[in-house]
Amino acid sequence: MTRRLSTIAGFFKHAVGEELLEHSPAAHVRRPRVDYESHAVALDRNELGALLVAAGLGPPTEHALISLLALNGLRVSEATGADIEHLGLERGHRTLTITRKGGKMVTVPLAPRTARAIDLAIGERTGGPVFLAADGRRLDRHGATGRLSIRAVAAEAGITPPAVYRVFPDRRALIRATVETCFDRFEAHLARASQGVASPFEALRQRCRAYVAFGASQPHLYRVMFGAWSAGPKALGTYGRHPHPGADAFTGLIASIQRCLNAGAQTRRSSPFLAVSCGPCCTA
Repeated sequence: MTRRLSTIAGFFKHAVGEELLEHSPAAHVRRPRVDYESHAVALDRNELGALLVAAGLGPPTEHALISLLALNGLRVSEATGADIEHLGLERGHRTLTITRKGGKMVTVPLAPRTARAIDLAIGERTGGPVFLAADGRRLDRHGATGRLSIRAVAAEAGITPPAVYRVFPDRRALIRATVETCFDRFEAHLARASQGVASPFEALRQRCRAYVAFGASQPHLYRVMFGAWSAGPKALGTYGRHPHPGADAFTGLIASIQRCLNAGAQTRRSSPFLAVSCGPCCTA
């Protein structure tokens, strides 16, 4: 029964998010109490250690978030809702005051590794959210496009929602147009970087440097372009004959790599494989 109610509630919540319904009829339905003893399969000690090691090699924000979840047992919403002002010190232990479900305030002691990771994540900041998104706002569990709606876009632009619907029939069309615009800028940026360069190796090097520079200088656009949710085929309508918005930029990168292979570069991998691998290498 609990699973069925959860499925129904999730279905109506998705419908509200897609603006098919104004309110969820399952929002205030009482659900049976769940057994506190969890039967879910969790990470073992070695897997958790590997996760923490990988997080430690990444950005400070990711390390701090993973540490809070793994070592202190916080929910994602509890971690992302934390503020710098709620960090404290009690009896020689670093603490963090968080808001539990139901609005209950709880002070939890931080593991030493977690405290160090949070210090690196907040840097010189003295107030505001512990975790910030690329646009400078509070990071939330839904990501950049998960909280996007026609009403929110209209409010940000200072217009009415019907004015948005005159241009975009639904939320998916709005997201696709946004991602297409970002990729157009990205593709033009890479093309300018390698324009007029005769050597295929130097041209590819310049494109890779431009790749990194674009992500570093415009992280908000980069997040929209390569966000896992926003790039999904369902969200962007890329099923069938509709290509992904980043197809042209990806094709250009493949062509640049292929010119290097034709010029004598030695590799056992194909140019599409190398193009796919290029993104993680550039952003590492």
